[in-house]
Amino acid sequence: MQRNSLSAFTVLESVITLAVSCLLIFIGSLKMESYENQLLLVNTEKQVKTAIEQAARISTVQHESISVMYLPDSSYLQFKGRKYSKKVIINKKIKLTNPTNFQISSKGAVAPRTITFSNGKDNKKLKLQMMWGRAIDE
Repeated sequence: MQRNSLSAFTVLESVITLAVSCLLIFIGSLKMESYENQLLLVNTEKQVKTAIEQAARISTVQHESISVMYLPDSSYLQFKGRKYSKKVIINKKIKLTNPTNFQISSKGAVAPRTITFSNGKDNKKLKLQMMWGRAIDE
């Protein structure tokens, strides 16, 4: 009988190839999860910034003050005025620091404060400037 002269993968080579492939996929998924958490943090910060600036503009145009309330148990920010109401849902993975209840005056002014967003690993800060109602990323 003649032996087959074609070379093929041995069981050991197959196991090593499979292990390396699984390791590469696992590392990729870890990086993807980290990227997803970072993206969630940035998007939440932009969403809150946009909502605050929009409420400041609406309060100026409609000449009404708007109160902003943060409900950490329900995980959302609520904007309430006489004719304006909006709810911004915050992902449960993101924690906000110092968004305590505050008012946006009928001229769009907001008392200065810094709101910190955290996902446990990274932090982002949003500064509300004095009397401008402008939010600035830090």
